[in-house]
Amino acid sequence: MTSEVSSFKSSIEKINERLDRVSAGNRKEDGKIIKILNRIQPDIRAQKISLANQAQEIQTLSETFKEIVSDIDEYNYRVSSVAQRLDSIDSRVTQLSDIYKAISEQETAKSEKENLRMKSEMRKWNDLGSSVVTIQTDLAELKVSVDSLKEGLSGIRAKNEKDFRKSKKDKKKKSFSRKDPSFPKPTVSAKVPQPQVKGTPLVASPFPPESSKKPAIQMVSVRPEEIYRAAYLDYLKGNFRLAISEFKSYLEKYPDTELAGNARYWVGECYYAKGDYKMAIEAFNELNTRHPKSIKAPSAILKISYSNINLKEFDKAVEKLNLLIKEYPRSGEAELAKDKLRSLGRLKVQLY
Repeated sequence: MTSEVSSFKSSIEKINERLDRVSAGNRKEDGKIIKILNRIQPDIRAQKISLANQAQEIQTLSETFKEIVSDIDEYNYRVSSVAQRLDSIDSRVTQLSDIYKAISEQETAKSEKENLRMKSEMRKWNDLGSSVVTIQTDLAELKVSVDSLKEGLSGIRAKNEKDFRKSKKDKKKKSFSRKDPSFPKPTVSAKVPQPQVKGTPLVASPFPPESSKKPAIQMVSVRPEEIYRAAYLDYLKGNFRLAISEFKSYLEKYPDTELAGNARYWVGECYYAKGDYKMAIEAFNELNTRHPKSIKAPSAILKISYSNINLKEFDKAVEKLNLLIKEYPRSGEAELAKDKLRSLGRLKVQLY
């Protein structure tokens, strides 16, 4: 038993020694650990601070994320509202498109009616112009007739006065021959045959018969308006050759009158009616060269373009039609030129 206790004591001692050695080792290790802890303590504090900052940043980011989610929801709402508005606008655009189509169709119909009206107005103006020319020539003819009547009345009045003075003088001679016996008797040498009545002998007349004088032919000068009127009437009747000859005769005699430009225009119209388009172009060009301010100048340019079309000279025709629209934009001929360009497919949108 004692041996056992002694062995137990020795074992305890050994254990204590070991514990001392372990505690000494532990103390060394604790010193090392403390040193290590002392070394890493600033890093740990820095890491703690960093972790705290990161946590704060995470919290801030979380709040920002929540705000972003809220903004996204608001944007989604706005996008849905905009989509609804776009659908509404699309329906309105469709309605406006239908309205525009309807208005365009109405405007097209109105434009066609307006073009027909303009053409009708142009025909009326042309007819009115022809009527004015006819009235002018009629007035000129009436003036010529009135002048002729005045000249005739003057001649009749002069003749009556002459006959009256002569008859008065003859009466004085007869009364003088009855009163004065010394008045010589007329000789019977100048016998004038008298109509013989049965039972009545031929007796010589005491006075010679009045010599029958033929009235002098009065030369009435033909006025310019009469020549122009005759030529224009022949044009209306379809006598184009005769009308050309008469208009040219008028121009040779009266090249500077107010109707000279009209005369040149009607020469071109005569050639155009005959189908001689080259001569028509030449006549219309001569009008525009010699009478650029004539009221027929726009019509002449229009007819040049029509002649070019008949000659298949489409480029020249388009050039003349555009020139007409540019030079006379408000004329009826300009509207006809636009219609012709549309039919040719060469109308250019131009602002003048």
